[in-house]
Amino acid sequence: MIPIIGVSLFFVNLIESTVGCDPCYSKVFKLSYGSTHNLLVEAHINVIEHEEIFKNHLNITLIGHNVEERVFRKISLKLQKKDQFFTYSCSKSTHGATEAIIAENYNLRSGGSSIYLPDKLICWWILDNYYWPFMNNKPMDLVNECDYQIFLISDQTSALVANNGEDVPICGMKYTKCVGNQNYGNNNYSLIIKPNDNTISFYLQVRIADTPKVTEVKLTSSDGTRISIICNHTQYNVSGYISDNFGSPSIPLSQLDYSRVTNIECGWILPQSITYSNKFYEIAKIKGELSIIADGSTVYQENHFKLTNFTTKKSTNLLIIILPIVLILIFIILILSVIYRKRIFHYIFHRFSIK
Repeated sequence: MIPIIGVSLFFVNLIESTVGCDPCYSKVFKLSYGSTHNLLVEAHINVIEHEEIFKNHLNITLIGHNVEERVFRKISLKLQKKDQFFTYSCSKSTHGATEAIIAENYNLRSGGSSIYLPDKLICWWILDNYYWPFMNNKPMDLVNECDYQIFLISDQTSALVANNGEDVPICGMKYTKCVGNQNYGNNNYSLIIKPNDNTISFYLQVRIADTPKVTEVKLTSSDGTRISIICNHTQYNVSGYISDNFGSPSIPLSQLDYSRVTNIECGWILPQSITYSNKFYEIAKIKGELSIIADGSTVYQENHFKLTNFTTKKSTNLLIIILPIVLILIFIILILSVIYRKRIFHYIFHRFSIK
């Protein structure tokens, strides 16, 4: 049993040291009792990187410390805006049973993964549509609306650990500035470009209250190639065209992929190269001029733009994906170890009884 406990402790240390190791992706909140040495609970909020910049997934991991084996314990992370709140909770009964719970206000439902390891209570959630926080029956916009408070709770002890979500990497898509992407724009308009293995992702944010009806991102190469992506923020569609010195054919919609548009954002993906009308366009090697246009007026321009210096960065979030599998395997090993010990004890007892 001791080797099993050793393996468990190893993985607990691995979780604590790597789940939130990269501040570009992660934010860690902690709640202590009396002093920082008496840690009660910590919460890791991590961005899960996708090929599409505009797809936002999060991982939330709660770790309770100094959790006694036969004592009830409950830890929580609460997001609150005025009188509305959403809570991620993790509990352990006196018999060792664990449960992960999510709640919009007081409407509870089971969900998430949980496990108890020596002195540690751990719960985690991959925030997709089901686990995403809701307020007023609507999903929270954690990218553009960061005016919520963050609380950590351990049994009856509760503390405000952040007055807002500004430090959470998903707020304002801060994490995109730390992973080798290129950022363009100004205080009013932000364009993020992310290279992938075979595609290039684009994400445009509008940061002003008086949002435009139409925005356009135009790439003009020194060889005369022009690519324009047009986002209609009232009809919620995205279109594009590519042209050169000999005409202006439209980019086929099959090659303008994963388009997403709201009143304040627009996202799309292009292949690194396009063949159209018997012509070959190598988008990944475009260099020249970048323009952001809003309702016909140029609001940002970069004259020395180039894609040729991009290097693809692989996702560093593999641990977040495999973590649930690893912990479940540890739990199964612990159970099998207990069963095996009981059988050995029963076998020895039976042999001595016969003698």
